[in-house]
Amino acid sequence: MVRETRMDKSSLIYPLFVMEGNGIQEEIPSMEGQYRYSLDRLPYKLEQLEKAGVNSIMLFGIPDHKDEVGSGAYAQDGIVQKALREAKSRFPEMYYVTDVCMCEYTSHGHCGVLCGHDVDNDKTLELLAKTALSHAQAGSDMIAPSDIYVPIMAREYACIESNIRVLGDPMTDLLLNSPHDKYDFSNYKKVLLWLPTFRQSDYLGYDDSKMENLVPLFGEDSYGELNAELQKYNIKLIVKIHPAQKNLGNVQRHYSHLDIFTNEEYIEAGYELFSLMAQCDGLIGDYSSASMQYLLMDRPQAFVVPDIKEYGERRGFVFKNIEEYMGGHIIKSKNDFWCFLTDFAADKDIYKEKRHKICNLVYKYQDANSCQRIVDLSGMNV
Repeated sequence: MVRETRMDKSSLIYPLFVMEGNGIQEEIPSMEGQYRYSLDRLPYKLEQLEKAGVNSIMLFGIPDHKDEVGSGAYAQDGIVQKALREAKSRFPEMYYVTDVCMCEYTSHGHCGVLCGHDVDNDKTLELLAKTALSHAQAGSDMIAPSDIYVPIMAREYACIESNIRVLGDPMTDLLLNSPHDKYDFSNYKKVLLWLPTFRQSDYLGYDDSKMENLVPLFGEDSYGELNAELQKYNIKLIVKIHPAQKNLGNVQRHYSHLDIFTNEEYIEAGYELFSLMAQCDGLIGDYSSASMQYLLMDRPQAFVVPDIKEYGERRGFVFKNIEEYMGGHIIKSKNDFWCFLTDFAADKDIYKEKRHKICNLVYKYQDANSCQRIVDLSGMNV
């Protein structure tokens, strides 16, 4: 829901070359300053890039094995596929681009399957489709989910509308296919997940709001108050702080009914974003795409946006009337938050109809087949 176009270091895409093995970081002789990294070294480089404000990555794989058909390019345990899954689990907020060229994976070095001395285009296209599908399933990004986004993406990415195909959002495939009972929350009546976006980020160079609370509306001295209200209804609230947010501090953030996790703590606790989204009974968000994706779960939402005017002026939104695309309680004060919590505890889903209208508007497809549509568009059978 946030405007994407901004020319700064966050607009850059960094190439990363990954290979099998352990403890490897070797410089590429023909590319001074560029290195090949083994999978175990990849998280350290990604952390370095994230802190430098570069959040878009293009992955190139260097396989151990090559053959005539470049099978390593589309293997589920291929080097790029493994790198994507590792990267997505550690740094899910980063944006990952992948290359489907086969030349690095073929024993003869050509970008396709050979028939004599020529490339067989038909056979090659089928394998390229398999490669694209495997990358999407592993977590590669950027597909338009509905027609409403076509002019938006054409504007933001400076491309022609006719070149955009509406296939769905591969990330919602993960959400819809995730288990609904992975974590044990049996001691609680309900579970809420809160995913606040960042307002200030030193290494991204963003300052989109004067609101500096780690948890919007709630300062560090209010965590106990928030926990007490949650305890009253026996609701568990998990807050995952955006990895780009500054001022994490070092205060008590874990209570009987409230857990506030940094990105690192969240991973160490064993949580995975889409599995938790699939299991929780409701979502609290603000301006991020997670709230749009959660529409497909058809569960209550709230939007904590006390800084909406300032955020819109500084950062901007892709939709002109942003509140029309918020299918839930719009929260701008603590009193608004307590009202939402009361309704949520009492199973009062008063925004269900609005949520359905928004979902139908922004999602042409509401299934778990977005990845398959990518393949179907190519006309290949995979």
